Amino acid sequence: FPTVYAIDSVEERLEEAKRHGGIPINLNTDPVSAIKKVTEGRGADAVMEIVGHADALQLAYDLIRPWGVIASVGVQQDAFPFKGPQVYDKNVRLQFGRCPVRALFPEALQILSKKQDQFKNFISHRMCLSDAPKAYELFDQRLARKIIFDLQI
Repeated sequence: FPTVYAIDSVEERLEEAKRHGGIPINLNTDPVSAIKKVTEGRGADAVMEIVGHADALQLAYDLIRPWGVIASVGVQQDAFPFKGPQVYDKNVRLQFGRCPVRALFPEALQILSKKQDQFKNFISHRMCLSDAPKAYELFDQRLARKIIFDLQI
């Protein structure tokens, strides 16, 4: 896709998305209206839902255009926030499932090793394993992106 929008409520992650070529939209600023405006009312061609929460899935549905595709890799625990007839009437294609990690890992590792400088900001903290409770607290408070547990510390 030539244009990618990144929707998040954490400013630091929006800045990171922008550094990687995405157009950031703050979740708290009515992303549906923003997407409708730039698509002349049509909606997004495709939406990736990666959170795994009913609110995120509902947002994906609200963003998608008729005949669009929603791909969800977030693990959905809640009931779907919309009904089958709604999806049917909008002609939306839903794609669910996990990434085939084993098949993609060699290629991903090769890319990562060549472009490490582009991904260095994904990790915000390095902590020892005994600090795991603090790490989860930081992550839960959205004060960390990714945390590496370093067994050498």
